[in-house]
Amino acid sequence: TAIMNPYARVVLREPDGNKVEFPRVSRELPKKSKEIKPHPHGVELGVMMRMIENSSARTITSFLQNEFTRVGRTSAEEICDEADMDTGRRPNTLEKDEIETLLKAAQNVKLQSPPTDCLSPIGEDLVLKGLKKELNPEFSTAITRSPTVYKGNPFQIEVGLAWGGDIEDEGSFDELRFANKVPLLYKKSSCVTTKAIEEVSWNRYNISQTGNRPQGPLYILVHIASVWVPFTSEGKEAVANYDPIRKEMKLALQEAGRKLGRYIGRKERKAIQEKKKRQLTSYAKEMGPAIAQLAGDGDEDEIEDRIQAMVEADYNPEQL
Repeated sequence: TAIMNPYARVVLREPDGNKVEFPRVSRELPKKSKEIKPHPHGVELGVMMRMIENSSARTITSFLQNEFTRVGRTSAEEICDEADMDTGRRPNTLEKDEIETLLKAAQNVKLQSPPTDCLSPIGEDLVLKGLKKELNPEFSTAITRSPTVYKGNPFQIEVGLAWGGDIEDEGSFDELRFANKVPLLYKKSSCVTTKAIEEVSWNRYNISQTGNRPQGPLYILVHIASVWVPFTSEGKEAVANYDPIRKEMKLALQEAGRKLGRYIGRKERKAIQEKKKRQLTSYAKEMGPAIAQLAGDGDEDEIEDRIQAMVEADYNPEQL
């Protein structure tokens, strides 16, 4: 919770009197979401029945236009034609099977995707601040994907990676799962976030991998922001494995993985350069006198300095 909400000050007072405090590190708040009406492609039968029961609309077309987003007059008439219903019929006279027919027709008619300003992602900057505050990693990166729509429900995926630093290398990685900024603590193996992580080829990003799980001092944070999170159960412990959601998570993980891979690769190349530099510098002390002796003339110290200058220029790790 403290990682995902770095703008909040969290204080825990335990029964024994112990106090644990997580101070805020930012006063910047995520953008405020806007309220939208439901989209026909994301409504279930029970919800549709309640909407009709509570609606004061006098015709089916006015009900569709007033109660749903992205439904105009033309679209409402198309839905009625698809359902073979009179556009002027009162919606509260519909029977259950007729409501089901109307709903199926609405879901079959092509409509504009719903607006995505109803979402409230935390944002890359705040994800990074949260990771750095609580984990103090050597390297961290965050990705916020563009909003997309699944079955009429907008959703947005955010990913954060934290590597090294104070994170202990205990073999496998640690996973942090969130839905609308709320942590998911149980049923990790059945969650779509775990499935997406296991689909990524982490060894392509200079991260060791055992089976389909990355290894090393790594934390992986995955957040889904949505007006309707498809949980696997009423307990809201894991997100269902739907293809569009898993695809977005995988793309975000791959993008973040590339950034981490570049950092690890550069660090490894710098270590190799540093090793070569040390070796060649140590040789310079022996090469100076040897070259001076072979040449029959020359200052040993000057030759050694020139060799070291060449090594410094050609094997400087900071130039990578």
